[in-house]
Amino acid sequence: MGLVRRIVGLFLLILLIWGGYVAYAILSSPPQLKARWGNVNDTVTEILISGKLNRPLLVPFNLKELTVNFTGVEVAKVMDFNYSPTKPNFTIVVGVDNYRLVDAFVNYMNNGQRGTALVYLRGNLLWLIPIKLDVKQVIQEDVLGQMNFTVESKPLLGGLISTPAVVGTKFLWNGTKNDYGIITAYMKFYNPNSIPLPIGNVSFDVYADGIKLGHGYTERTIIIPAKGYATLPVETLLNLKAIPKVWALHVRNRERSNVKVNVYLTVGVSGRAVEVRLFSQNVTVKTNIMEQINQALQQAVKELPGG
Repeated sequence: MGLVRRIVGLFLLILLIWGGYVAYAILSSPPQLKARWGNVNDTVTEILISGKLNRPLLVPFNLKELTVNFTGVEVAKVMDFNYSPTKPNFTIVVGVDNYRLVDAFVNYMNNGQRGTALVYLRGNLLWLIPIKLDVKQVIQEDVLGQMNFTVESKPLLGGLISTPAVVGTKFLWNGTKNDYGIITAYMKFYNPNSIPLPIGNVSFDVYADGIKLGHGYTERTIIIPAKGYATLPVETLLNLKAIPKVWALHVRNRERSNVKVNVYLTVGVSGRAVEVRLFSQNVTVKTNIMEQINQALQQAVKELPGG
């Protein structure tokens, strides 16, 4: 019996020392986390999270759940978890569902281009000790605000008159209809001529990285006063089904998209309507989503014990 007590006592001592080491390894050096974009296609976008501990934990860790919720929609979940008890480095591959991301995008736009991202991580050490990590980050990117198109006036009909200049374009989100998002473009015109200028049948096409994303048109006619200004609202339909492909290209291009707009209108001159291609213009739209993800990860690590 004395031998058994010694063996049991020695086992408990080893277990206590080992448990102390695990606690010290976790509390004395919270993990370093860094996220970056991985493989991306029209269906799935990968986010690669690399982690590093100061020393190996020497215990098995079971990742039970890792999901990402954006604007109330579950848009991503873990695809792969690479961890070894004897190594300090680990990696997590999170897969983003591009089509569910469209649903989250609609919610984001409906909320004034603002949304909350929530990351839930659940796991356990030794299949017994629960590990819980919740990351919350508000995402706010004024995408529509970057699309302010302007164009200078140019001679028309051999210099008889000049086309109106576009001095500003403001885009506002107005919800959805079927598979389309509705955006109203408020185009502010300036008439450089010494006579009033009627314009109408304004239309435009929007392309993102070569993909047709939207089309706007209005039959309304307005008269721009001589040397004056007038604003014309044009309803634009955004093809939501095209967004997954546009998103994939945006990520591949380091969160940059080349947006092209072609604008056409009819100008009234001497009692007749003259069709004019007013302009074709490119604008680069940039986001910093990955930077905000990394900021959220760093904040979450700081909130851990020992962080």
